[in-house]
Amino acid sequence: MYFLRFHLYTITWAGFILLMSFYPGKDVPKVDFWQFFSFDKLMHLSFYALLFFLMIIGAMKQYGLGRNRYRVLGIVFTICFFYGTLIEILQPMLSTDRVFDYFDVFANFLGCVVGIFLYNFVYSKNNI
Repeated sequence: MYFLRFHLYTITWAGFILLMSFYPGKDVPKVDFWQFFSFDKLMHLSFYALLFFLMIIGAMKQYGLGRNRYRVLGIVFTICFFYGTLIEILQPMLSTDRVFDYFDVFANFLGCVVGIFLYNFVYSKNNI
């Protein structure tokens, strides 16, 4: 029960990501920029940045970071990244109009990296 108490926002956001990942692809807005800078890729990046941020906040509240800070950051990063990769792998299997996209996986990865910077910015002791 303590896990749910500390990670309710993370679980809710992960569920939202899952629902949006299987939303029909034809209904996703198309923007004619370079492929990586499309609306879809920016959504992947922001979704996974927020997922990482929420998950690390839950881990910080539940376990504290202290000496294990980098270990916990690495575990949370790995969980977020593999969650996004697993969704990408399952999309063509469970949906008729979605395909695996390496650029989506890369955008998820960058989102996790942005989540680290966001966490460090918000929780930096030197932050004014």
